[in-house]
Order: sequence, then C-alpha cells, then structure tokens
Amino acid sequence: MAGGFSEADTLQHAIKKQFQSLELFIPLDGSLSVLKGAVIYGHNPEVVSSRVCNYTYGVAIAMHFNPSIHDPRKKFYRDGIVWCNDLFDILFEIDEEVYIGQTKSINVTTTFFSDELQILRYDPLQNQFMVSTKKDPFYTSDEGCMEHGSIILSPPNGMWPKIVNGKILLKIAGTELVGTYLNEDTLEETSARFEFLPSITKNPERKRLFDPFYLDI
Repeated sequence: MAGGFSEADTLQHAIKKQFQSLELFIPLDGSLSVLKGAVIYGHNPEVVSSRVCNYTYGVAIAMHFNPSIHDPRKKFYRDGIVWCNDLFDILFEIDEEVYIGQTKSINVTTTFFSDELQILRYDPLQNQFMVSTKKDPFYTSDEGCMEHGSIILSPPNGMWPKIVNGKILLKIAGTELVGTYLNEDTLEETSARFEFLPSITKNPERKRLFDPFYLDI
C-alpha cells in the first residue's frame, strides 16, 4: 500500500480483514511515496524502463479490397485499383509490455497515376495515428477507436511524385509516443509527439487502470 490514504488505520484494518491470506506492506512516509517517485522519475526518466499499454495503438491505412473479409461500404477506387479504407493497422496492443525506445513501423505507398489524381499531387498528405480500447480493432470506425494524433506532410518541391514510398514509425518515448513519417525517396522525416495515455476514454474498465481520480464505488 502506498499514498497518504494508506496511513489511515481504518483503511489498513479493512484491507487486512478483506485479504487475510495476504501479507500487507505499508512503507514509511506513505504520503510521500508517490511524490518521491515522481521526483525521481523527473530527474531520471530511465528509472522506469517499461510500461504496459492501456490502449491498442496503430495507424489508419487503406489496403487492396478483399471481398471475403472487407466491408463493401469501405470500398473505393484509386488508380484503377479497388481499395478498402479505414483499416486499423496495429503497432502496439493493449496490455502489451513496451520498453523505452522501442519502435515499430509499417511501409506505405501512395500513387498518383490517373488523370483525376494529378491535381492532388499539390495537396498535403495526412497520416492518422489511432488508439482503441479493444485488443484487435479491424476498422478505425469500430467502437472504442479514436484518432490520437496525425502528421501533415507537405509535397516535396511543391508536388508529389507519381509514386510516394514511405515508412510510418511509432516510438515509445517515456510518457509520450513519437510518430514519424519517413519519405524513403528523399529521406526526409516528419515527426509529432503524442501523450502515451489519451485524455479521455469511454471504457470505465480501462479508465480505472490509469486515472487516479476515478473511483469505482
């Protein structure tokens, strides 16, 4: 037990009565233990080398449409190919233990071959980073999914080439996530930082795991 509340005799008695088979440890100066931990972490973030994902993290992508597994309502056409939109490509799963500096990535390609797409070569591209309260979301529109952040990419030299090869990376950086897009043709990188824990969730079971102000009464 830790924290100032753990020093209360009434609470200690109730915990001992409820869990008689367990040995109870109450540190000295329990009211300062959380504060001391925060100060230590502030001076040396590497003291916490790993953490557990409270969410599933990934990227919104499109893939070639497969009628056996994809929703027809997600179907669209681009450059003469049938695609499926709003797919959730998972990088880190809920309850997965992750380590500071750990990075996962996916390769992505965007094409501008057809005549009607030529005007879009002058427009920015967007990469969406997603979170979900589910372990294995399939679509970004599934229940429990939300956009966590995005990267806006400007076309190099004012216009995208007809084939754009890139890599999207997501890195665990302490209390933050770093999302990066690497243009594999120009080697230019564009990055953005996001909180490791989203500020809101509609799932009280997950919220209880990280929100110190949430009381399940």
